[in-house]
Amino acid sequence: MKGTGSRERPHRDRSGRIIHSQAILYGLVWTSIQVMTLDRFPFVHSDEAWLSGLSLTMLRARSFLVTEPFFDVFPRQAHAFKILFHALQSGFIQLFGYQLKSIRLISLMAAMACLVMLHVHADRLFSDKKAALGFTILFSLQIQFLYASHLARQEILLLLVLILAGFLYDRSTAGRFWVMPLMIGLSAMLHPNAFIIAMMIGLVVLKDAWRKRIPRNRLLLYTGILLSCMVALTSVSLAMTPDFLTNYARYGSTFGMDTGLISRWQGFLAYFIKLFQQISGSYWLPDIRFWLILGGVVTLVSIAALLLAGRRIGMETRNGLENGLCGMGGFLMATFIIGRYNPTAILFAFYPILLLTGHLLNALWQSRSQWLRGTAIAAAGGLIAFSLVGSIQTIRPFTMKVTDPYELYLAEIRGHLPQDAIVLGNLSAGFALMDVPFYDIRNLDHVANLNGQDNNVPSTSISDPDKQMTTASDIEAYLQKNEINTVIWYEEYDYIIRNPMWRILYEEQSDSTAPSDMLMALKQVVEERGDLLHTFESKVYGTRIARFMDDYPWQISLYRIQP
Repeated sequence: MKGTGSRERPHRDRSGRIIHSQAILYGLVWTSIQVMTLDRFPFVHSDEAWLSGLSLTMLRARSFLVTEPFFDVFPRQAHAFKILFHALQSGFIQLFGYQLKSIRLISLMAAMACLVMLHVHADRLFSDKKAALGFTILFSLQIQFLYASHLARQEILLLLVLILAGFLYDRSTAGRFWVMPLMIGLSAMLHPNAFIIAMMIGLVVLKDAWRKRIPRNRLLLYTGILLSCMVALTSVSLAMTPDFLTNYARYGSTFGMDTGLISRWQGFLAYFIKLFQQISGSYWLPDIRFWLILGGVVTLVSIAALLLAGRRIGMETRNGLENGLCGMGGFLMATFIIGRYNPTAILFAFYPILLLTGHLLNALWQSRSQWLRGTAIAAAGGLIAFSLVGSIQTIRPFTMKVTDPYELYLAEIRGHLPQDAIVLGNLSAGFALMDVPFYDIRNLDHVANLNGQDNNVPSTSISDPDKQMTTASDIEAYLQKNEINTVIWYEEYDYIIRNPMWRILYEEQSDSTAPSDMLMALKQVVEERGDLLHTFESKVYGTRIARFMDDYPWQISLYRIQP
């Protein structure tokens, strides 16, 4: 028997080395493709210019106490949340320059780290090394993951925190109940959506404490450290901005985060319906209908398997299914509690969806039935093939363009700005406007509330929530006070005037049935005092309405405003 074991070990080791080599080769190919498409897919979102613009400002000021210079009356305030993300961006900007590719590189590097940790974790979760590699490949080809790995936002970094926390917990790592909550709590310095991660892991800890698999004081330790992190970050934020809590609550109300339970539930359901139908305001959304359906199916099948099959399921599979369901439940609960339904946050749901899928397929593979084993292989191969084909079909139109529409858009603006330009424009052009004095159009939503005050109010202030009508005289006073002499007018604004439902893109509190007084007032000023400098077309960046991008030759006009 001992001799038999010694003969089999070299074969297993050799097989493991082959799989390991294949994983490295796949990772290199995957990374190379992502680097080549990093600045082409997806279309640039104004959030990327917004976040990186603030990071650039912090870098230049060498301080985290500054706010966005392009928002002077739009409510902004310095705080500790997101501060780590801006520090990361500032470092990359200093190393690689202020350009789209350098700030998107952070997301790509985080995605690469996600895949490495997923592969290491899957190698422990699943009985077969080939299954671990297949799981990692499936995750790497999922379109929402690819989208997040190319977008200069925080979701992919939080996903890395989620994967690391899950890895530490499943390995029963020493000190995990200190490290996990501390890591999750401090990740709020990337984005407050760290609360979602805390809930997803927290339900797993709660379940194991309730089942007496871990001492119940570990749940108290986990919760206590998270609360301590929240108190610490809030205290730092209050030191930076004394009115932080009041301002943050009032700003959150503009997104409906203070609504009642019925309205919140309606918004919760509408969130998933919109994701399914790819309905969005300014965010481009990939087609994830199949994955949402798969998520519902594997969730129900997992519940049924745990209830009906019971102890016939292996311990590792049963625990994996339970943890996956807790993760899914934590995501849903946290999303409902927050009440702000950002479409990019759906990324976090894919971790439990694919974990449940992997454990169910692994359970079939471990069956003695050749038919069930064959079904597992066919299903896994089908999912990988579907992901590969779907992602190629989605990304290919972005990469097949002969010229870069964003660079052309920026070049048209840069090439026709007056040398002394002080610009009122749109953050979608932020990468072209960061070296000139620039104010974003969303400031105009608040100028009527100044009531003759000095327009140079601190950006920590929050304007009166009872919005007044914006008039041409309000805008003229704002332009004069800031010495703005150049306005970039988008044909999209004319469309919004005719279709008030889209006012939400630029106005926080608005009547979606009445024409925008803000845009009409600005148009009046431009028509009466503006001299046309240049007009060009951009099918992609002439509008922020995602459904109309790359679909119509939107006109963009630069005007010189006479004093």
